[in-house]
Amino acid sequence: MSDIDKSKTGVKGDHAHIEGGIHIYGGAISPGGKPLQRPPRVEHFTGRQDELARLLEDLQPGKVVTLWGPGGIGKSALAAEALWRLAPNDEPPERFPDGIICHNFYNQPEVDLALEAIARAYGQEPKPTPRDAALRALAGRGVLLLLDGAEDADDLSAVLEVRGNCGVLVTSRSRKDVVEDRQEMAPLEIDEAVALLQAWGKDQAGDTTAGREICTLVGRLPLAVRLAGRYLEQTGTPAADYLTWLKETPLEALDHGQRRRDSVPLLLARSLTRVGETAAEVLSIVGLLALAPFGRAVLAAALGRQDKALRGPLDALVNYGLLLHQDQQYEVSHALVHTYAQEKVPPEGQTVQRLARYCNESARAQCEQGLEGYRRLDGERPHIVKVLKKCMVLKAWQAARDLAWAVEDYLDVQGHSTARLLVSQTGLDAARRLEDRRDEGAWLGNLGLAYRDLGQVEKAIDYHQQALVIHQEIGYRQGQANQLGNLGLAYSDLGQVEKAIDYHQQALVIDQEIGYRQGQANQLGNLGLAYRALGQVEKAIDYHQQALVIDQEIGYRQGQASDLGNLGLAYSDLGQVEKAIDYHQQALVIDQEIGYRQGQANALGNLGLAYSDLGQVEKAIDYHQQALVIDQEIGYRQGQANALGNLGLAYRALGQVEKAIDYLQQALAIFEEIKSPNADRVAQWLSELSEKEG
Repeated sequence: MSDIDKSKTGVKGDHAHIEGGIHIYGGAISPGGKPLQRPPRVEHFTGRQDELARLLEDLQPGKVVTLWGPGGIGKSALAAEALWRLAPNDEPPERFPDGIICHNFYNQPEVDLALEAIARAYGQEPKPTPRDAALRALAGRGVLLLLDGAEDADDLSAVLEVRGNCGVLVTSRSRKDVVEDRQEMAPLEIDEAVALLQAWGKDQAGDTTAGREICTLVGRLPLAVRLAGRYLEQTGTPAADYLTWLKETPLEALDHGQRRRDSVPLLLARSLTRVGETAAEVLSIVGLLALAPFGRAVLAAALGRQDKALRGPLDALVNYGLLLHQDQQYEVSHALVHTYAQEKVPPEGQTVQRLARYCNESARAQCEQGLEGYRRLDGERPHIVKVLKKCMVLKAWQAARDLAWAVEDYLDVQGHSTARLLVSQTGLDAARRLEDRRDEGAWLGNLGLAYRDLGQVEKAIDYHQQALVIHQEIGYRQGQANQLGNLGLAYSDLGQVEKAIDYHQQALVIDQEIGYRQGQANQLGNLGLAYRALGQVEKAIDYHQQALVIDQEIGYRQGQASDLGNLGLAYSDLGQVEKAIDYHQQALVIDQEIGYRQGQANALGNLGLAYSDLGQVEKAIDYHQQALVIDQEIGYRQGQANALGNLGLAYRALGQVEKAIDYLQQALAIFEEIKSPNADRVAQWLSELSEKEG
């Protein structure tokens, strides 16, 4: 199947049920630990005692404190030191008992990604929007948020609006990011600057007189002082000789503000003259990547070199303080170094193409390995997004299109909703630039699926309708079938089951006429779900069996797992619980083997429901809790609500009414937020339990 055929017909979903005929499935929010995200402490942190004391005093619940100043002045270093002083051990600080969350906008400038990260830290799925989820996550919590590099954020105010009573520490080079309390960062005192130079330069920086002049010329900027010290130590250059060179540069003629602005690029350029041509080429690739850890392989592929040929150049960049190295991974030592690499060390024209091709091939290879591959892609995701953006800037439309397709399935299966929307929009933009109408329709369909997953069903329907129109205009019948099926799933979400059946029937006819067997299996499964929702269980089983036969013949394992789970649910409806359990166990094994986490959660929740039907309530609770953990990790809000409701019913069966009420109240809150029809039934159960308790 070519990439442009990959617009999906949705997941044929294993919808579990709560007693009383509501067909839902499960996951709740119960954070398993409090986040403690502290950035690494800088080596040789020097001075700043007054600033540190003031910052520690200012960091309080409900307050926003901004460290403001030019790049390289030490904002991030001071912030990191403050967080480690507040939380020196593995426990949150007393004044922020719910933890510390850090987001680096230099790495990911999209505020939606920051909001999603906040939500996921507390088990919230980013639905219907990341903002809504972050609001829920922070409500009533005492958290400290560190927002580093806020000048790169596309909308800092959107994060500040959800903070509630949390404390916030912002670092920024821009004065406009100052909201409440401001601490303007000044250069180091001269004695502190000299001490830092000597810590890095060691014996070569022993000449205090020369050291004072060096620090003065570089504006007493901590980053500049560190770069100078690393240069002295690595080259064996005496401080006096380095000072002579500095006096030959324009720095001496500049005022203090200009020195702070110009010293770092000047010193970086000086360091690059010593690291060699290959090391400079390596740094040019680093500028194309995100400000996040990376391995040698991506650099080698982009440069067309052997991996082992880069060890020496990388070591040189580490030795001169431009990169950091730990556990086979490298990382840019400072945001200004990354900026310099982007602006001053441009790569050759073909480099971006090679880099995009490597990311494309790597993503496809990792996806084939299932869960383990997905875990590796989690670390590569920021780089892939950055490379996608660079491709669009350079008008490399085809490279952007191919890379977007390479990661779409991974983002879908792993529940990376915000990144999926970004990538899908990029894919759509690339398709339009290429004037590829078929691909445009496919990406419109994928955007519809992404919004449906977020619970924004009306928006999803609009995208699917746009995609359908395009596929009809160009006569692409498989695309038409896909979008008709997607519309059926969306209308099922809205409870309009008869309308959904009509769309699925139309899609099935087309798939049969063109011989698209996976599409046939999808539509048969979706029809089974629809008829089961109408209570026509025998008819549903027949459709699911037909779907399973096709998925087995074509080797579509995710489809097989869905079919098996759906059959299990149908047999549960008929009271054949042991048969249902067997089907759910088969589904779970397949989902574990292919790394489909939402499928695993579905199967676990369904097993919990089946064991409840057998009266084995404690075993049922264990399965629901396992499902809950997965749904929290992947951010599946509907699943979380389902599991909370199922847990509430299980505890009700055990006679633990207070616990049952607590779980059902949590479920009701989520169902109301996502506008689920299940809210009314859960509210009724709560009313009945409250009357009984009273």
